[in-house]
Amino acid sequence: MGNNIEGIVVAKSRKYSGYCVIIFDLYRKKFYRIISDRKDSYDGELNDFECLTKEKNTFDLFDVISFDVKSLNCDMDIFQKENLVLDANKNIKILRKTNKNELIQLYGEQNLNFHSEIFINKWGSMTPDEATKCPYSFMLARVFSLDFYIVPNQNGENTCKCSFKYNGIEYRDISVTISKTKEDDIRKYDKKHYPNGILGFSFGHPYNNKCFKYVCSFLGVLPYKKR
Repeated sequence: MGNNIEGIVVAKSRKYSGYCVIIFDLYRKKFYRIISDRKDSYDGELNDFECLTKEKNTFDLFDVISFDVKSLNCDMDIFQKENLVLDANKNIKILRKTNKNELIQLYGEQNLNFHSEIFINKWGSMTPDEATKCPYSFMLARVFSLDFYIVPNQNGENTCKCSFKYNGIEYRDISVTISKTKEDDIRKYDKKHYPNGILGFSFGHPYNNKCFKYVCSFLGVLPYKKR
């Protein structure tokens, strides 16, 4: 197997001028963030070229892909402990398409609400000290009463935010970075309401002494089960 990974793409989120890519490793049953060590990569984001196969196809959510990393030892980032560096000299292969049902079966539906809070508190950000105490910087969770809406940022530009409930805690104004651009997020999600949703959450490196939480993927809804 070497340094090869086969996994489900669970996030291809906006990050600076590129992408934050998260995969669920099918064999190790773990989430990994795949980063770049390019000199011009501001914070490990992958560029468009690094997300292409040999056939010049780009992968997306729920694609099962095969690729190599430079080492299976994580990048020793004190905030994002699941980072692995992409081996850009090898070819990415798209093996097949899957769906949320297979992902949840492999991950375990009970794990979608296993953690008491989104990361370590009920707010939209953490202190750097709180963030370093998180054993992971990506989590998959099932939330309820999910609403998307527009909130202007500090520059007056419209951005997409969302609110939801998780384990009885209400979260508001969590930033949405699901799509390639903030305009795409607004177009796809503004004024959308879902009774529940499978969301991928990530948090970034400190900015103004805060590690902000982001919704980096929306993977659909689950039907209610009759008891």
